Order: sequence, then C-alpha cells, then structure tokens
Amino acid sequence: MMTDEQIKTVMLMYDLENAFGDLYEIFSKSFPEHDDLWQVLIAQEREHAEAVRNFYRLYYEGETVFDVGKIRAEAVQSIIDHVEALCDRARKGNYTALQALTTTYDLESSLVARNTFNQIGASETFAETLRRLQKDSENHARLAKIALEKM
Repeated sequence: MMTDEQIKTVMLMYDLENAFGDLYEIFSKSFPEHDDLWQVLIAQEREHAEAVRNFYRLYYEGETVFDVGKIRAEAVQSIIDHVEALCDRARKGNYTALQALTTTYDLESSLVARNTFNQIGASETFAETLRRLQKDSENHARLAKIALEKM
C-alpha cells in the first residue's frame, strides 16, 4: 500500500508534467518561430502526465508496485512552484526566444541530472514507461540545445 507521502508525490508528479506542458504552451504562443519544438514538448509532457495518472490507476488495481526512492513531495512541489513562476513571467512577456530556449534546456537538463525517473522503483509493468520518461527528458534537453545552437 502506498503511504500518504507516496500518494502525494505521485499526484505532484502529474502536476509537474502538466506545469511543464503549460510553460511550453506559453512559449509556443510567444515564440512561434520555434513552434515545432514547442509542439513536440507539449505533446510529450501531456503524455507524461497521462502516464503518471495511468501508473496511479495501475497501482490501485494491483498491477504495479511503487517506491519513490529519494524523491520527496516537497522537492516536487518546489519544482512546480518554480515552473509556475516561470509561467507567470512568460505570460507577462518577460522572455526573449533565447531565454525561453535556455530555460527549457536548463529545466530538462536538471531532470536528467537528477535522474528523476530512474529513482522510482516500479514493477516491470511500469518500468518501461519510466525509462521512456527519462529518455524523453534527455531528448527534450537535446532538442532545446539544438535550437539554442541555431540562434
């Protein structure tokens, strides 16, 4: 059975994926010259959120196990708060295209550096999804870096 801390962490991970998607949607509207990048990131962040939600469902149906490892709800909430602050800043038009791409690269790289998704323990039913989420974050950082190098 998941502890309250684990339940909270999973719910916050869902919120975090959606917060990333929200930020990229704002960037998409502000910097349409990079819309191909933003649309890929938005779609994948929404897929990630659905994967986390599906994982939560699978856990309660007894189809998978879960261990948050070193991930703590407070840390996830802190990242959400940071991304929401970035969204507020972006809505106010306080970004250049270069800053938006740099922010994207920094955010995605930080998830990769923390090895976020690989810290979660799950049965094989969900382990492949976690590997895909980690790989997608690596790809997001790579795509943002490519866009930055073209500027």
